[in-house]
Amino acid sequence: DPAKEGFEQTVFPPANWFVASSGSAYTWERNIRAANEKTASAWIRNYRFTSAGKKDDLFSPLVQVASPDSVYLKFDLAHASRRFPGSTGVPLDTLEVLLTTDCGKTTRSVYKKWGEDLTTLDPNFPPSFSSTDTVGFVPTSGNQWRTEWIDLTKFVPANSKFQVIFRSTSNRGNNTFLDKIDISTI
Repeated sequence: DPAKEGFEQTVFPPANWFVASSGSAYTWERNIRAANEKTASAWIRNYRFTSAGKKDDLFSPLVQVASPDSVYLKFDLAHASRRFPGSTGVPLDTLEVLLTTDCGKTTRSVYKKWGEDLTTLDPNFPPSFSSTDTVGFVPTSGNQWRTEWIDLTKFVPANSKFQVIFRSTSNRGNNTFLDKIDISTI
């Protein structure tokens, strides 16, 4: 398979991955507090962000495809809203997946979720945290994760190279975790 990543190696970003940071104190990093497979995952600590609207990107390696029947992206996600996820008056954390065939010069959005669509917990019961909590949401069980599946076939020309970009837009909500990223062809 072209690219699989579970963030188990201690080096972050992993080989051939790249982080484009917003310059905030927090960006995509490896963590061992939670994982949906093995012991590590990637997270962005939106809970600690004080700068709303900052965008941080995690680039996959360059993936080369010949002429497959289909190309897809699968990944495990965990996220909890800090506020009620149906909020319309307050900007919410957003996870967007972009596809690029020119190293990020141009991108196409293939996935974008925030609020109720992004959270992996019951949206009617957002977790609460004490005023002294400096960590925020950390998934504690498998049912706090969800597997996302995106069909990239129509966006990836035959005999081409592409990258997937995981873009977190922080609105000082809560942490977003990624694990078991799998870019595959059939």
